[in-house]
Amino acid sequence: MANVSRWKRGLVSFLAVVVLMPGFAVVNGGTDTSKPTAPNMNSIAEYKDIPNQAYYSQALQVFTMLGTIAPSPEGTFDPQHRMTRGEFAALLAAALFLPDDTATAAFTDMGNDQPNAGAVNALYAKGVIKGFADRTFRPDEPITRAETAAMLAKSFELPDMPDRAAEFRDIPSGAWYAGAVGALINYRVITGRSAHLYAPDSVVTKAESITFLYRKLYRVFRIDRISDGSVTIDGEDYTVSESLAGLFQPSNRDALMHAKINFTPRDHRILSIEGLELTPNNPQAESADVVEFNGGGSTINGSLIVGRDKVKLSNLTIKGDVFITENVKHQLFTDQLDVEGDTYLLANPSAQPEDELRLTFNKTSFGTLLISRNVRLNQAVDDEGTKADTNSAQAASKKRAKEVNASAVTSDQINSLYIAYFGRPADMEGLSYFQSILEFDNLSTSIINSIYNNLFSGDWNNDSMSYWSSAILNGGVSNAILAFAQSLENLGNSVTALISNISVAQVHLDSGNFNITAAGNTDLTVGMLATVSNLVLNHAATLHLTGSIENVSIQNIAGDAPSDTSTELTGSGTIASLTVTDTADLIKLGNLITINNLVPPAGVSASQLISNFNEISSQVKNINGQQNPTNVVYGSSPSSNNGNPPAAAIPTVTSVTYSIAESGGGLTGTFTAHASHAVKLYYVFSPYEDSSAPSAAQVKAGQTAGGNPPANGSTGNVAAASGQAVFNIPNLAAGEFNTIHIVAENVNGVLSAVKSLIFKAEDAARPMVDHVSYSTAEGLFKRTDVTFTVDTRNTSTLYYVILFPGTEGNSDAPSAEQIKAGHSASGNPPATNGKAGSVSASSSSVPSIFTVELISLLTYNVYFVAEDSNGVLSIPYSQEISTPLWP
Repeated sequence: MANVSRWKRGLVSFLAVVVLMPGFAVVNGGTDTSKPTAPNMNSIAEYKDIPNQAYYSQALQVFTMLGTIAPSPEGTFDPQHRMTRGEFAALLAAALFLPDDTATAAFTDMGNDQPNAGAVNALYAKGVIKGFADRTFRPDEPITRAETAAMLAKSFELPDMPDRAAEFRDIPSGAWYAGAVGALINYRVITGRSAHLYAPDSVVTKAESITFLYRKLYRVFRIDRISDGSVTIDGEDYTVSESLAGLFQPSNRDALMHAKINFTPRDHRILSIEGLELTPNNPQAESADVVEFNGGGSTINGSLIVGRDKVKLSNLTIKGDVFITENVKHQLFTDQLDVEGDTYLLANPSAQPEDELRLTFNKTSFGTLLISRNVRLNQAVDDEGTKADTNSAQAASKKRAKEVNASAVTSDQINSLYIAYFGRPADMEGLSYFQSILEFDNLSTSIINSIYNNLFSGDWNNDSMSYWSSAILNGGVSNAILAFAQSLENLGNSVTALISNISVAQVHLDSGNFNITAAGNTDLTVGMLATVSNLVLNHAATLHLTGSIENVSIQNIAGDAPSDTSTELTGSGTIASLTVTDTADLIKLGNLITINNLVPPAGVSASQLISNFNEISSQVKNINGQQNPTNVVYGSSPSSNNGNPPAAAIPTVTSVTYSIAESGGGLTGTFTAHASHAVKLYYVFSPYEDSSAPSAAQVKAGQTAGGNPPANGSTGNVAAASGQAVFNIPNLAAGEFNTIHIVAENVNGVLSAVKSLIFKAEDAARPMVDHVSYSTAEGLFKRTDVTFTVDTRNTSTLYYVILFPGTEGNSDAPSAEQIKAGHSASGNPPATNGKAGSVSASSSSVPSIFTVELISLLTYNVYFVAEDSNGVLSIPYSQEISTPLWP
């Protein structure tokens, strides 16, 4: 799990630069950094002397918003004010979020009680300024453009580039400031007073000062055009270093068009990328196509912001964090993506409760995946038909396991946050500020809409988010974020409970291996192909579980006061081991949750820990590895162990293998299950349906998750001799997918977690249409645009035929060959209102997505067939769809 600093560094830097960042007020050159302040809600409209379209207006807007700049008592900014050395030092220290240094006495002419002394001392301690040879700083002297350049270049640790300053005729060769001026010119921070004059001895104005700082800290450049071997950014052409050639390849042109970028140049050559934001070309239009962004093995040294939907990120290393914004509404695909920081699924304020993002990943390391909205996670099957190894520590360029860690962020700790932020108990004035922006029901909507409306007098959009994204891309606030995060260490090992975006996080795990930290109420569905090794649940929260989890630990994540509210475990599923560490915690267990082994706090009994233990005691099989005494059935000849049966280890189904063979004119599946500490295995077999796995008790009873016997399936049990059981299932339907759920039972009747397997009764290498979903939108002339998303495997081309059943010859299903030919079952092309066509299928991890226009208010039969590179066709896949009537 991410540590507290990393969590706050990531999430805070995107939205809470305004919400959580200590601000500084610089008024007429003075700096007040005595204590953190709430962000300033003023805008440049507060200033009486700022003309429209002033070149420094955007810089003034940002620094006013942060509280770095504030109007004078007369309501002015005084842009032409000639800055002194002390005033510029105060502005620079405030922009860098450096706290006043009152312990250092750096210069003989500046006592610690003088204005700006704390800022000057802080810059001296950081190595930015040295002063004069006589150990003076001369704070009241005007600061020149040469001195300003030297301080800025030193602040940002820029390399000297005296050759870039040679274009100015008034900078002598070998001037002490030439390297700093050249570096700032190279990074497009400063410009000359004219094309060939820099004016090094001229005094810097207040407007120039904030402009220089804004350009370095918060300005983001946009990509205009990509050509072979070159890229145009904000009107200037750059060549690309060899290490970044893959990222700027022509195939990425669509993904990178209008993207925001922060980069390190040298002589108009891009040496490295410090930050990147992918933005949609047209935010108002939803594309049905998946856009691929293939990094070609390149590295982004900072963070990546993904701001467009239906994109595939591949062959890319991100040294910082990845932020998936609210614009990614439907689908995101990753393949060979290595995130060395963390990955944040930011909330979508406009999402409906049923909306979810589908995230499909293959050979991906997310760091810690921090979830702030509903999501469906699916570990893809690669083109070779094997799952990505999410636990391999041997993958190239990776030192840690490729395992997904997910945190559902859903709890509010406003008072604790206040104390950590302000360093004092909450008061009414401070709390009223927090409560005005942190509405408990929907934090994200409040932050984005309310704050943006207050700051910019309008609703936010992609353009107005440029400030927020630039704060991440440029890293200009990282030191203050880190300092703020470190002040939260007293809240415990995790501060995920401090931010709340949705009241209940709905997380659906289709496939993959996961570790989860649920900081608040969480609705978790564990699919049959997913494994949750560990789940940490915040105390007093509710976990609604569907499926099985290996280990659950209930902890006081936020370090808050003990609560008299029980931690509730509801739903239907099995927890192999449940551990509770805090003696003050209480648990309430739902009647369909099975606990194979309970580990209560030292000195606390199960009946003390579980408030409804008397009602559900039979669902707790073992306590501290020993059989639950309330479940013992005594025989006529009791053994040792005080008359109880001997304690037995918890059983586990370790693996299941199968083979399909012809038998008696049909197909028979032979299954071999391996189990530890088991005497018997139970199984439930049925044709595959996209539903949850049954609980262990339901499998033993021969039931599906719905509590009924399997339709068109079978159940049974078999002895597990020497840890192995073999059984057959006959009469399998060729080409159909099937599901089998298996549990093991030990000598004391304790059941294992459910082991589920999905298989199909045919050659695994044959092409297959796995799943089809569709959505509708109003088209031209009240027609309906239907967008299909089709998951396939081993497929190079997907064919489809859409038929209106009311037309003659369209009632019967066409064959695979007829679908490929674009014909109905009668051998003719689709009649009126029908469609036929084909789309390419690039890989198994990315679905085929296409849109067709159909008549509204009709029901259609849609038929698909997949074809591999050798011309082999799959079994046809059919689905009925209906188009709505548009008002």
